[in-house]
Amino acid sequence: MTYDSALFTPLNQLIQSLPDTFDSTINSTHLLNQILSKVTDLTKSKYGFIGIVDLNQKIISYSTLIESKSNRSNSSPLPNNIRTTLPSPANRYLPIAKSIKEIHFLFDEKREKNGLPWFSTILLPIEISNNVKVIIGLCDKKDGYNAFSKKQMSALSLKLRKIIKQCPPKDNVSVSYKNSPSNVLDFCYTTPLL
Repeated sequence: MTYDSALFTPLNQLIQSLPDTFDSTINSTHLLNQILSKVTDLTKSKYGFIGIVDLNQKIISYSTLIESKSNRSNSSPLPNNIRTTLPSPANRYLPIAKSIKEIHFLFDEKREKNGLPWFSTILLPIEISNNVKVIIGLCDKKDGYNAFSKKQMSALSLKLRKIIKQCPPKDNVSVSYKNSPSNVLDFCYTTPLL
């Protein structure tokens, strides 16, 4: 696994540009989708997701799932506002949703050499309350994720936790759209820091 600080400079800028407080009218699902899409592209990951899990459920599932396929992915992104009928790739990480406490790395060099998906993953859990956990996942970055990725994702998790606590997503469907009609993230990304 290689260290590439240049790759994460734009990600640092994105994280720092996100405000700490949000207007109560903001569509948090829309904003989280835009952040995820940008992070997936900036980290050169082929797939990313943000899944919110209610830990009180007998059968663990996502109450909200936001997904993004990178523009670098061979398959095209899912169409705007279309509920996916196939099981989400994010479901493969549900069995560890309750037990995951810290950033988790997976890397399978053999799968990468054979051109198979799911060769590298970084999973980041965020505790929102005793009953709610958010799992952020990035998958299939060439050469995998490393300690520098972990540092960047930890910084991002602090911002995402604030967003989700202030404006919990109200959608309970799988969301995957790349080009949203009004880009909240453009405002955040271009607003200078005070």
